[in-house]
Amino acid sequence: MPKPKKLSYRLDENLKNHLFGGRKTKYKHIDPKVAEILTNQLKSIVEKRVKKIKKDIDKTQKISNFKETKLIPMTIDGLLDKILDEGIGSLTIEEKEFLNKFNK
Repeated sequence: MPKPKKLSYRLDENLKNHLFGGRKTKYKHIDPKVAEILTNQLKSIVEKRVKKIKKDIDKTQKISNFKETKLIPMTIDGLLDKILDEGIGSLTIEEKEFLNKFNK
């Protein structure tokens, strides 16, 4: 099959001009003052978004730092087994209060 000489004949006129440089834009340069204003605005937006992302990352890290502990029934034997397996630091406040009731 022979190749067509011009591929652009099937393209929309705007697309053809965009791809093959038909019309030139009337703005070739941006005023330096406008460019500086736009740059500062963009920096501000980016900084806000970066701060938000950092906060979200900190939240997920705090959540992932929680230590998983066994769910055990609130019995003296269950709590003592938990202390043997995971240490006394793994007890929750409620579990410690429960054990303190029987401490006397």
